[in-house]
Amino acid sequence: VNSVYSRNKSRSRRNSNAYQGELTYRCNCRRTNFPNKVLSIFTKNRNMKKALMIDFMQIEFNNRALLEAKTLIEHGFDVTLIGFTYDPKFVGKTQVNDVDCIAYKLYNGRKGIKKLFRYLSAFFVILRIWLKTLLTATDIYHAHNFHVLPIAVLSAKIRGKKIIYDSHESWTIHKKQKCHIEHIFAYISEKLFILFADGFITVNEMVANYYQTKYGFSESI
Repeated sequence: VNSVYSRNKSRSRRNSNAYQGELTYRCNCRRTNFPNKVLSIFTKNRNMKKALMIDFMQIEFNNRALLEAKTLIEHGFDVTLIGFTYDPKFVGKTQVNDVDCIAYKLYNGRKGIKKLFRYLSAFFVILRIWLKTLLTATDIYHAHNFHVLPIAVLSAKIRGKKIIYDSHESWTIHKKQKCHIEHIFAYISEKLFILFADGFITVNEMVANYYQTKYGFSESI
């Protein structure tokens, strides 16, 4: 299956110092959305037919994960995507763009005491996502971002299954902003668990090289 990395020339022109020669990961539902090495993990063993995608993102707008899920469905996989939602109509078992999903309700307060309740809600939603992941048997655990990487690795290792780590951005780079607790947790999560991944996806070659240098995983991942 062909890779879908393509050179983003227009972005390079806008900021040549940062993005010159960047290979940008393209999510295009009309073509496969996985690099060859990663997709081969799914397809080389025909006995693997179930994949669980886990993410702490709003399920109905998680375009990257939804498009990747549709790619796997086109290759004959039974895929379920777990995440959260603010919209009551998506809570529980649902479908988004023909992808089976499980969504947990997250409180959406943004100011004052409501913001505190949102943080508490997020904590309990993450716990529910972790518990659901741990109790779900599947062939491949696909962890989107650091929030769910530890539980995906644990669930995969308990059952002797495969684990894919899909980092949507470089979470530990925060030179121009104050260090946030998410950055600390991201570093701990990735430092301890990224080397257990059987496949790794990120947004471009530059970030992939950064991860390789930072965590010391081999090129074959």
